[in-house]
Amino acid sequence: MKKKMKKKKAKDKNIYAQYLKQKANNTKPIRVLYKKVGLSPEVRIIPNVYKLKKAIIKQKLEIIPFQNVYIICHNKAKRKNMPINILLDFSNISGDFIVVQIDCNLREFKSISQENIIWYTQALNRKSFHTKMHNQSYIGSKYNELNSKQPAIEPKSNISFENKLVDVLSNINLTLSYLVGNNKK
Repeated sequence: MKKKMKKKKAKDKNIYAQYLKQKANNTKPIRVLYKKVGLSPEVRIIPNVYKLKKAIIKQKLEIIPFQNVYIICHNKAKRKNMPINILLDFSNISGDFIVVQIDCNLREFKSISQENIIWYTQALNRKSFHTKMHNQSYIGSKYNELNSKQPAIEPKSNISFENKLVDVLSNINLTLSYLVGNNKK
């Protein structure tokens, strides 16, 4: 009985090793979104998934979950000296990056569907650091009406995150004081 179990385990290990080898040598192409700093995302074809996997390991790239896809970008040490590309809720991504889908069950990279390309292109454009933030909301437009002599501050890549945060907070403060002042009348 024990010999049969050992043979079965050895056979299963051999099958699993072949599966891993086949998976590692996956050379089929996939469709991804490529986001360059300051530009809109564009569709790119990575002709060989194996080369992507190799680059992730060799260059110590990070894989960051973003909604239902994953961002592959430089690690934090390399990103420190790069311009900010997108602002996420509690962090930012600097430098160029790609967006891929990953099948978590098979642990494989997948092509992004056409629907997801449209959805994530819009989402990344909204989170882009170069977009005007003040004209996209009602409060921002009311603030701009108030201060028509003073133009809205547009983010630049050389402005630090802390300075941008202070600008946004001061704009919110001015807008709230305007709204509170109108409610008293």
